[in-house]
Order: sequence, then C-alpha cells, then structure tokens
Amino acid sequence: MKRFLTTLLLLTVLSAMPVLAKREKGLSIGPIILGQSTGQVVATLGPPAERSRTQEEPATGEFVQTWSYPQHSLAIDISRSSEKEAFTVYRVRAGGRCKLKTFAGLNVGSFAAEVQGLARRFERDSEVEVTESEDGYTFLWVESNQMLGVSIAEGKISHLYIGPGPE
Repeated sequence: MKRFLTTLLLLTVLSAMPVLAKREKGLSIGPIILGQSTGQVVATLGPPAERSRTQEEPATGEFVQTWSYPQHSLAIDISRSSEKEAFTVYRVRAGGRCKLKTFAGLNVGSFAAEVQGLARRFERDSEVEVTESEDGYTFLWVESNQMLGVSIAEGKISHLYIGPGPE
C-alpha cells in the first residue's frame, strides 16, 4: 500500500510539471503574484505594517517601494516604470515563519530534498536555467527573466524569493 501511494504521488507530481513550467508569468508566494496590483495585495493581506520611501533603482530605472508584512514574514517590493503608471508587485521575499507556498508547493521550512527534486525536473526544461549553489537553488525562466530563488540552511528552506533575475 505504501509503495502504491508513493508511486501515485510521484505520477501526480510528474504530470503537473508541464503546468509548473509554464507558470513563470504568474510566479507567486501564497496569494501574492508578480505583476499583481497593490489593491489586490491590500485586499488579500491588508495594509502593510510599514512602507519604505519610493526610490529609483539605478540598474533598472524602476521606482521601487518595499511593503513589510512581519506577521507573514514577507517583504513585497512594488514598482512602476514612471510616475504615470500604477505600482504592481515586482518581487517578494519570504523568510522566518512564513507558511505561504510558492506555485511549486515549496514554503519556508520545506525539506531541501523537495527543492532538489524540483531542480532535477526543471533541468530537463530548456526554458528554465537551474543553478545550484552552496546555500540553495535558483530557477530562472530565461525568456521572461523571472526567478524563483530558494535558500537552504540546515536541510530546510530558510528563504524564498520571486522576482526579476539578474540583469
């Protein structure tokens, strides 16, 4: 029975991989999705506990503001390209006690083996560059330059990142 359930779980995960590989335009941590409006963030999580000043990022030219949600161990950067545009979710960092899951089912506290399994599956996908480092993994969707970063400490996920990949 145990072998049957393990096989069933493996088949379910493998059959979902084509869907996971195509979800990069909607990378998410919990209900927070890249590109989502600030109104949707507030409707979902409430107002942030703290908002930083808006600053221009020299590398991208984006105007960025950080919203802090300590009760969820989340920092959400919202951005816009010009004063005329609305702010949208640009990147999200999760750590501490965050229990929200990524689109791939990972969350802070998940075992490193889960990330390693995801990395092995994505290594066969030419649209995703998988990089392993001594402290985790990055999954970069080349065409959209969106990235899922996973930091690992003591055999478990310690931090998650979704947002733009390196310039």
